[in-house]
Amino acid sequence: MTFSPPSAQVLNPLIDAADTLLSVQSADDAWLKSVALVKQNGGNALNVAEFDAATGAPIWFRSAMKSEWLEDYLAQDFVACDPLLLSARRGLSSVRMVDGSVAGLPKTDQRANALADQVNGWGYGTIDFYVFAAASSARYKGIAFSYDGADAMQQDKQKLLCAMIASVVHAPQDPQSPGATPLLASALSVREKDVLRYLAMGLRNDAIARKLGIAEITVRVHLTAARRKLGAATREQAIALAIRTGQ
Repeated sequence: MTFSPPSAQVLNPLIDAADTLLSVQSADDAWLKSVALVKQNGGNALNVAEFDAATGAPIWFRSAMKSEWLEDYLAQDFVACDPLLLSARRGLSSVRMVDGSVAGLPKTDQRANALADQVNGWGYGTIDFYVFAAASSARYKGIAFSYDGADAMQQDKQKLLCAMIASVVHAPQDPQSPGATPLLASALSVREKDVLRYLAMGLRNDAIARKLGIAEITVRVHLTAARRKLGAATREQAIALAIRTGQ
């Protein structure tokens, strides 16, 4: 097997991008410069998120997509059927979504169809999603590079740019940080809500597992994820915070 080095046409923009990202002064500065680089290289939006490797649940999320679309995405709980996130949970390190669909991953319900229609309607017709290692082996980072199909850039260049972005973009410092989407970090999944609801009724883990038709260890996984999202030290505090936040 022979190795063909990247051409100057590919390398020059990446060298410029590396120089830009080496000059970042803070987490917010890294985010803003990364968004600018994506737009300079033909993209129309950038998403960076960190996920729990065991559950696939998002821990934090920065997005340059339109705020109205993000509100719709969260309100309709599209996290649960997003084909990019489902692909990452299956161990795929690179996947392309076109018009809201990923090849080989059929839409299974009406919500998935709604996601496909809406993501395309908001102008995110093509999204390339890459998975990279995070600082902790218990987590991974996902980078979504959205662009108009007519302006598609070379994918090898795009992936290298996304790898550089993954290395410098970190969690928002507070809810007012640019690109911060705090609702996602605290939004409970449907199953996590079910577990907390049964806990509030006084059921033990084994009884909840029977009610939901899942393994008891899965109940513990959902509870751990819910506590982390809510910032709760105990299950009782998780129930109280879920009620307080309307979840």
